[in-house]
Amino acid sequence: LLGLIQGVHLRPDTISYNTALTSCAKGSQWVSALHLLQSMPDQRATVDVISFNAVMQACSKAGRWEASLLVLETMLGQKFRPNQISCTTVTSACEQASAWQVVLALLSKDL
Repeated sequence: LLGLIQGVHLRPDTISYNTALTSCAKGSQWVSALHLLQSMPDQRATVDVISFNAVMQACSKAGRWEASLLVLETMLGQKFRPNQISCTTVTSACEQASAWQVVLALLSKDL
């Protein structure tokens, strides 16, 4: 979809990217989601909390709790405030991996 948009010389926007990221999440395509997230600034698409959440969901559904956690850390490093979806997604990913110590550490932080 994004390639088609670019092929007709249109610039994908945040909504286009978030739609593609959500599709990646539904299909557990965590690598594709990470690549799309990284390409957003180059295409002048604004990354937002929805973008990060979709990537964390893709990582979580693929069983990549460490990647989901790194996306959360990147989100925090870029001064975004996680919402309930962000926290639930990462907590669920860690729970599936029996990484309770990570969940407890997250709960002790003021996100």
